[in-house]
Amino acid sequence: MNTKHIEDCKRIFKRYDINCPRCQELANGSKPRTGWNDTKIEADKMRSRSIAEHYRNHDQCDYERQGVPCVKFDW
Repeated sequence: MNTKHIEDCKRIFKRYDINCPRCQELANGSKPRTGWNDTKIEADKMRSRSIAEHYRNHDQCDYERQGVPCVKFDW
């Protein structure tokens, strides 16, 4: 899975170069590597789910029960 594209690979998006070993792997159904922004996008989704879950159960928050304003996720 660590196959690299050749130096003079002619790939353009999904138009694979048949002379490149990595393009051959992709053409045969191999998964593309994760992009540089994929982990950030996934972290943002997890954070959004966490915020939504907190506010869905907001009346059960420890601070709210003590009469103190909840400032979780505020900035």
